[in-house]
Amino acid sequence: MKTNFFSLAMLVSLLAFGFSLTSCGPSKAVLAIQAAASIEEVQGLENKLIWLQANAKPDGNYVIEIEADEQITSSVEQLRGTITLRGVGANRTISYARASMFSKCPHSMFSVHSGTTLILDNNITLKPESCSSSMVLVSIRQRGTFVMNDGSAITGGRSKGGGGGVVVGRSGTFLMKGGTISGNTNYRGYIKDAGFGKYYVHIRGTAFGGGGVWVDPTGTFIKTGGTIANNSVEDIRSELTFRNEKGDLEIRIPANVPEMDRDKFIQEQGYISVNGFGSQIYFEGENPKAIDNSVGSDMNFHFSNGVFSEGKQVPSDVPVETQEEDEP
Repeated sequence: MKTNFFSLAMLVSLLAFGFSLTSCGPSKAVLAIQAAASIEEVQGLENKLIWLQANAKPDGNYVIEIEADEQITSSVEQLRGTITLRGVGANRTISYARASMFSKCPHSMFSVHSGTTLILDNNITLKPESCSSSMVLVSIRQRGTFVMNDGSAITGGRSKGGGGGVVVGRSGTFLMKGGTISGNTNYRGYIKDAGFGKYYVHIRGTAFGGGGVWVDPTGTFIKTGGTIANNSVEDIRSELTFRNEKGDLEIRIPANVPEMDRDKFIQEQGYISVNGFGSQIYFEGENPKAIDNSVGSDMNFHFSNGVFSEGKQVPSDVPVETQEEDEP
């Protein structure tokens, strides 16, 4: 037993040492990708994104045509210029999955910051694989622009705090010309008290919403097409919560649920869909606006600097009434 325990301890130590080495800097493979003369010399979406994060120019225009479903294993953040993702031949799915069981899920698949425009063009779908996160985060710190065109889709995003599909952060811009945002969920998260093993509802209180899209007061969301439908907002079931002596809201876990299964219990039993928090879109601000009904392609929205306006498109095939001129 001692020998086995010693071997196990050595194995864990070696693994930890290996992880520490890989975290010191880019691997040789990554360095080789970054050193390529052009993006055309790089194969595979994830490798192309690695190249862009190292070499893209602020005034550059990069079109990535995707001919098969692709998977990426790290959050894409340090982009510059205009990057267009386009499917070829049929709809292509870009999914996000953790690189290993030790990897943490990021806040989003794509983070679009200052000097960057990310365009989802025709035949592209973003969806998660093994991570719960927003699909696109538009500039939580600085200006960035995200565009969805006809034929694009965002689905399956799951986030706590705001925006299951798209988060439009401070000074960010989201221009939805077409496409579909559906099947995304935003839910109230929780944190664990590491000292006592207790579970608390997330400190953000009611500051969660926007199953499809969440928009910061300083963000800009312009919708001229596309559909936002079948998204949801979930809250922890009231029958599983109670207030402790400090007034904090805790989650009541049945005594027969082992500690190792408590997270799974909450995920499976603890949530229920709610209305009023913007199942489809949530505009944050002094006078927040929540949209719970599906939003079709006929509805226009414009939100900027806390000012919201909406309108309905007139179909192009409807003739405009004209006044007949009087005959002389």
